Amino acid sequence: MKRLISRKQLEERLIARALEDPDFRQLLSKSPKAAVERELARMTGKRVKLPAKLVIRVHQETANTLHLTLPAASDVFATASTDLLSFWQGVFTT
Repeated sequence: MKRLISRKQLEERLIARALEDPDFRQLLSKSPKAAVERELARMTGKRVKLPAKLVIRVHQETANTLHLTLPAASDVFATASTDLLSFWQGVFTT
């Protein structure tokens, strides 16, 4: 059975790993796509290759800086129930 992963689940997992593992935090900052692929592989038990056109940016907050991310108005994958891997396959293969 295919395990569905929502954007919220992935973000929570990435943040938790970055807080507990300094090496992962550094990888996420320097090579976010590689870090996300690695974590998705851990979550699904399968090798994951994200689309080449997908851009991932990581922003680190400081004690006096707060970052908010506003999704595009038509951002269907912002919903908690959308499976990210299926979404990305559909967007980048059409």
